[in-house]
Amino acid sequence: MVRIKMFPAKNGDSFLIQTGTMYNGFILIDGGYSSTFTNYIKPELMKLNEQNYKLGLVVNTHIDEDHIKGIIKFVQDNGVSTHTSIIPIENFWHNSLRAITGITNPLIQYSKPDKELLAQISTRGYSNDDEGDNEISARQGSSLAKCLVQHNHNWNSGEGYQSINTQTTPTFALKDNDEVIIKVLSPTPDALEQLGNKWKKDLKKLGFAGNALNQEFDDGFEFLLSKDQPSTTSNLISSSKRNLEDIYVPDTSITNRSSISIIIECEEKRLLFLGDSWSEDIENSLIALYGDDKKIIFDAIKVSHHGSLNNTSPRLLSLVDSPLYFISTNGKKHNHPDIPLIKAIIQRPSDFNRKIYFSEKNKNAQSLYPFQKEFNFEIIEQANEWIHI
Repeated sequence: MVRIKMFPAKNGDSFLIQTGTMYNGFILIDGGYSSTFTNYIKPELMKLNEQNYKLGLVVNTHIDEDHIKGIIKFVQDNGVSTHTSIIPIENFWHNSLRAITGITNPLIQYSKPDKELLAQISTRGYSNDDEGDNEISARQGSSLAKCLVQHNHNWNSGEGYQSINTQTTPTFALKDNDEVIIKVLSPTPDALEQLGNKWKKDLKKLGFAGNALNQEFDDGFEFLLSKDQPSTTSNLISSSKRNLEDIYVPDTSITNRSSISIIIECEEKRLLFLGDSWSEDIENSLIALYGDDKKIIFDAIKVSHHGSLNNTSPRLLSLVDSPLYFISTNGKKHNHPDIPLIKAIIQRPSDFNRKIYFSEKNKNAQSLYPFQKEFNFEIIEQANEWIHI
């Protein structure tokens, strides 16, 4: 059995995937906001636990607030890994500072001004803007990295000192489970190096003078870089009649580029989950895996970055297609999805009908209803029940 549940995550992401029949065949990708976890994810996971299921893998794709805050709440509420109160977790993927640097025993002295600056960053914590999500604060010591250490999780196949990337983890198999293969498409090692360099650069702008690549600073790393602003043209596009080929501009957010993007293969099904990844990185990985001589048909595609046109290029659309697309956003914060991208998806010729599932009601999705018959596709809003693949 392969099925997907998309949780209402406001402008964020959260997906639960059942892969096969094994007890550990469930994969959670991102957690939206803390309220997403409390109201929707937690009840679902508790039901699975009652049926003796485990989470074979939890993937926090990257450190943006709309992906990470619900995962933090989950780890806090679930307790230590050996005595979980919600559901057992076998593997946890998360690329924070210790994963990028691999430093296990730093012996570094810092000046008083540097220590004070890092303390100020950690005290600010995550923002509470837009979504009214007040459950996560620095006072709870609540960076995800800190929570994973405190609760003794199997983090990146160890203690979090190795990153998940296309070189270290090109493929992954769940424990004692030969039904599922996971292939990592992003991030590349170069993308994670860029993220570490951005952290150093941002700290230098704030007046930090010491060595910034120290795992002790995981809190500040997550809190500061979760506020990285992506390059988005959503609010600059005055007409939905413009074509993606004419207006596509690649994303420049280094945080988005660090997204863990994967292919899940099970029961002859292929699912593509893209986080907020850069299109160009995904194109290169797909071509390396499958070549570029024919289009790859996936059984489901989770569209990158909530349907932003900056994260799905015309070239990527020439490489992939699917009868099922998933877009997680209510559209209220960044006006996602971008209509030119949806047009580019649905106007391509195919021998199947396409369905586009939205996590919540979305005004841009509603504007597409009149074109469903013409382009042979269907919009489904508030698609929060299990979808069988």
